[in-house]
Amino acid sequence: MQDAGRPHRLEGRVALVTGAAGANSIGHSVALRLAAEGAVVGALDISGHRAQLMVDEIVAAGGRGLALQCDITQAAQCDAAAAALVEAHGRIDILVNNAAAFTAPGSPHTSASYKDWTVEEWDHIIDVNLRGMWFMMRAVAPHMEKQGYGKIVNVASSTFWEGPPTLAPYIASKGGIIGLTRAMARELGHSGIRVNTVAPGFTMTQTNLEQGGDILQRADAIRRGQCLDQRNTVADDLAGPVFFLASADSDWMAGQTLLVDGGLNFN
Repeated sequence: MQDAGRPHRLEGRVALVTGAAGANSIGHSVALRLAAEGAVVGALDISGHRAQLMVDEIVAAGGRGLALQCDITQAAQCDAAAAALVEAHGRIDILVNNAAAFTAPGSPHTSASYKDWTVEEWDHIIDVNLRGMWFMMRAVAPHMEKQGYGKIVNVASSTFWEGPPTLAPYIASKGGIIGLTRAMARELGHSGIRVNTVAPGFTMTQTNLEQGGDILQRADAIRRGQCLDQRNTVADDLAGPVFFLASADSDWMAGQTLLVDGGLNFN
């Protein structure tokens, strides 16, 4: 982790990454990059076991981390996770709001016509993707306000621009993240907290690939629509843009959305 080629520009910073423990995931790539840049990383996941495995990987590479088990749909758990990270390391400088849901537990599908999504599925996706992000910002922002500085990076999706059919609750939640980012950037900016969004395109994560069906054909169609059509987006493509928004390089940015989708969409 202590790569001599990196300047360790986050040395002394403490970061909290939600959804950090998924295999071949955006959260996994981001957590490793922030740790490689010198940050202590609070790896948060609904599974405490997976969160610990993520921290073990960070530590094995020479970094520092803390495993945090949390269901982000539960406000009290979000508050407790933020408090635990502050208690262990004294501060929180960075929040990467990455945890997301494509569907609900036990649901037979990951996509459906607008009329076929159940209320329970809709509520679960909104609860994780939008309300959960609000809960995490609400838990972390007071600690950042005391410091007079902080970086919040919310992960949305380029599907907000595409509007593909059969993903109505997911796209609604991701569009809501962009709106929430803008509102929170206005509200928290006076305290020195920068709130921005990164919007990845379809990413070749394990979770996405496990959807089955025609997913590979859909991925190929997306690739062919990109300006950079040599390949699809991979998780590591997001690590650099998130690091940029988490670092001092983006200190004069607030309320913005970075599209990271190979040029499939223009903001």
